[in-house]
Amino acid sequence: MIPKVPLAAVIILAVAAIEPEIVSVGIETDFFWRAHPDQWTAFHDMLCAAGVRLRAQDSDIHVTTYFTLSSLVDREGNAIQTGQEAIRELLPCIDSVGYSDYPADGTLHVEDIPPGYFVAAAAVAPELPLILPEFGYRADDVYSESEQEAYLRRAFSELSEHPIRAAVLYSLYDQSYLGTPPWFKEAFGGIGLIRLDGTPKRSYAMIHRTRRQHGPPIHVEPRLQCVPSPRKAAGRRGTR
Repeated sequence: MIPKVPLAAVIILAVAAIEPEIVSVGIETDFFWRAHPDQWTAFHDMLCAAGVRLRAQDSDIHVTTYFTLSSLVDREGNAIQTGQEAIRELLPCIDSVGYSDYPADGTLHVEDIPPGYFVAAAAVAPELPLILPEFGYRADDVYSESEQEAYLRRAFSELSEHPIRAAVLYSLYDQSYLGTPPWFKEAFGGIGLIRLDGTPKRSYAMIHRTRRQHGPPIHVEPRLQCVPSPRKAAGRRGTR
């Protein structure tokens, strides 16, 4: 039997091995909050305990967690008080207000996004920076590449108006997502900046132009292709 280890202890061990600058205790934790409201206090205590131990090891480490933006802000840009209060309950144990955002769900388009949408979550704790551990917008048969580009332009423009600890765009490449449910393939298969054939989309070129204005150019390694090993290839030839 594998012995049970407190989650906070697992986090401490992982951080000691990886030495990250930022630690998110959980991802899209609003799913847990909604499913287990009776355990939110326990989650708070675990996050705070992990934060104390992490900061004792590294006073500069950034500890956070994040919700989906749709749990914090509605489609008109208004605060969702229940979600925002749940995040406030984690203060002062978190160093930022975090959210993920994938609004291209088949019903919402970029022109429907209200002004201030990307920084509206800052109202949770205006003194803290925002952090976006994952966000993106698909470009496929439903959403055009120009719409994906417009979403990212809006995001960059609004986020520049508020302190940001980090913003991680998901993802660089389109993915086939073999074996995943059809809804997941539809939602995320075309969310990259580079198509499956390796050619860049409009957003990729836009980000390159933006980066050149503010810093060194982005270098992207060629995508690795899965190829059979020589031994396996020889074995297949021998069985034909």
